[in-house]
Amino acid sequence: MAIETKSSMQADNATRQRILTLIAVIGCLLGGLAISGPLERFFARNPAQEEPSKEEINPKRIAEMREHATRLRATRDQAARFGQQGQWLKAADIAGSLISEDDRNRFGLLAMKGEALFRAGETQKSIEVFSKILIGKDPVSIAGKLALQGDRIAYKAHCESFLADRKNTKDQSSLRINPGADANNLAWMCILLRDGLTDYSLPITLAREALNRAGSTERSAGRTDGRLERALYLNTLGVALYRAGDDANAIQALAESERVVKDPFNWPFLALAYFRQGNKAESQKWLLQLRKLMIDTFGTDQNQNNRHELLLFHREAEMVINGTYPPAKSES
Repeated sequence: MAIETKSSMQADNATRQRILTLIAVIGCLLGGLAISGPLERFFARNPAQEEPSKEEINPKRIAEMREHATRLRATRDQAARFGQQGQWLKAADIAGSLISEDDRNRFGLLAMKGEALFRAGETQKSIEVFSKILIGKDPVSIAGKLALQGDRIAYKAHCESFLADRKNTKDQSSLRINPGADANNLAWMCILLRDGLTDYSLPITLAREALNRAGSTERSAGRTDGRLERALYLNTLGVALYRAGDDANAIQALAESERVVKDPFNWPFLALAYFRQGNKAESQKWLLQLRKLMIDTFGTDQNQNNRHELLLFHREAEMVINGTYPPAKSES
């Protein structure tokens, strides 16, 4: 999965500065979906750590913020309950009921509405909602949006263009801050969409390159001791191998990643790879685990980063295993 290429949800920093005692509550209640690299799931930046403003705190404003936070929490909880009951359209309506153009905390509810519509099968409406959140202009973010839209032609052209540039350019890893992350990002963005490429050999090579470099930079070693970074790169490799039809090695890479850290991004592909091998018991185990997590974390501050990608993978696993997804080229 992608690392270091991310776009964060917008927030009202002035309000954060004036009312530090409230922002933790609001942040926890309204963790928005973000395009972010996987390390941010474990090492999220906290804007509340900024230097507090010296402005005088307005008691009336504090009371208004508390009242608004209470309404947001009630709305989120109500939408979450409908989602957990499988009433996704109702959940979308509830989440959208408190969204307004001047609502500084609208991104958490937008994320819930977008996911609820996606789960209800209202893909186009979901994409319209997510487009207000997924605002990154970097290549990985663009690939993610194209994958979410299901625009296979544009997605393939986007990925093949960057892969061709990488293939035709001499190694410049010494000029990069984190060459392992760069290689991983390029591999990851090209394996998001099922049957998005005709040849996965270069993404696999890039994923292996990233894996060989895991923990090799001072920055990555200092933050993760290389183990977490290695697990994340193993996830990328496992997905790339699955896309290429190499299920045995995909399972090996994903299982090794899972031993380091329990990562939901491993689960859909463990389910899919075991399914293609004919191991229905293992396939169902991972699918049910993913299904439960997607319900339990809807409307919470857990597992929200890269949520749109996880939604895509979850839907793919459900449809393939339940026989409602057209066969990929490797399965035709």
